[in-house]
Amino acid sequence: MKVFLVFVLASLCLGAPQEGSEADGECPPCKKEDCQLRNNCMAYAKDDCGCCFVCLRSEQEACGGENWDTGKCREGLDCYINPEKEDQTEGTCICVEDSDNLCGSDDVDYKSICHLQWANKKLEKDGKPGNIEVKSKGYCKRAPTIKTPNTTLDHIAGSEMYLFCKSHGVPTPKMAWFQGDEELPGDNENVQLQLIRGNERNEMIAYLIFIELRPIDAGEYTCTATNSEGDAKETITLNVAQNYKTEL
Repeated sequence: MKVFLVFVLASLCLGAPQEGSEADGECPPCKKEDCQLRNNCMAYAKDDCGCCFVCLRSEQEACGGENWDTGKCREGLDCYINPEKEDQTEGTCICVEDSDNLCGSDDVDYKSICHLQWANKKLEKDGKPGNIEVKSKGYCKRAPTIKTPNTTLDHIAGSEMYLFCKSHGVPTPKMAWFQGDEELPGDNENVQLQLIRGNERNEMIAYLIFIELRPIDAGEYTCTATNSEGDAKETITLNVAQNYKTEL
């Protein structure tokens, strides 16, 4: 029994691989002459064994390879390698943290925390302090802006026509049309209001539709946009000419 116990202890002491040794298959002896430094990298980092420098890759860039030859991913990114391809050693850097849009302390929208971190790295590379922080989740809040194709319109009475304006802001603005102090359409059965979302994010379009344009519809019409960050307005002057028909 004593002989067997001594044999087991000796086996454990002699056969157990030591951390960081060549026997464990993780970190072989460092040979600087075998390190290959790529010249097309914007940044570098030591490999897992602390021996050679490898490229630091950004989001959606290639990574991995034997001994990380293709590159390692920056902080906040993970090298995703397709598990269905057993022999594949290269992958793509993807963001592993919260993928929601973020508002930076520089009031710039970032697609993810990874994009914000990369912006800081670029600043540092240019010799500037990379101190952009997360101001809030979601897009940066902005006061509304308004665009109209024309500020003066001339039309002939008797036909359907419309005024419209576009607004953009965060949060999405609430829009309205006014004639003087009266919000439209009010009691005016000849006028309809239509609000639709635009093609861009947080964009709204407000249509003021005249079912049958009349001379009395001439005047100034004001489009307004309001959100928690402020308001904006734009005024359009509508001139309406009488439709004189010539009888033959």
